[in-house]
Amino acid sequence: MNIAEDLATLRSALDQRLVTQRELASLSGVSQSQISRILQGDFKRQSRNVARLCICASAFVSGVEPDKPLPPMLEVALRSAWDGSHAGAHALIQLLEAAASLVNSGHGTRS
Repeated sequence: MNIAEDLATLRSALDQRLVTQRELASLSGVSQSQISRILQGDFKRQSRNVARLCICASAFVSGVEPDKPLPPMLEVALRSAWDGSHAGAHALIQLLEAAASLVNSGHGTRS
């Protein structure tokens, strides 16, 4: 995905009323005023805040419960694997989605 697709996902989640700007602010740690500016395209680079918002919005669109706490070991593992960049977040997401696909298809389980 690229930033334009991510912002489209974010706008879609808001348009479908899957989440409000206030809820996104609470979940992502990004202020509501900054969310509004980002949605208007008022940012100069792909910041960590843009990445956080897009990840939260993707979770809502896919039906994941983003406010459900992560087990501490999983959070530590994700933080240690993530370089803090937007591209790094998407690489980890793709890796996790591929792993989930394998597990759901029965190929990732041991017999």
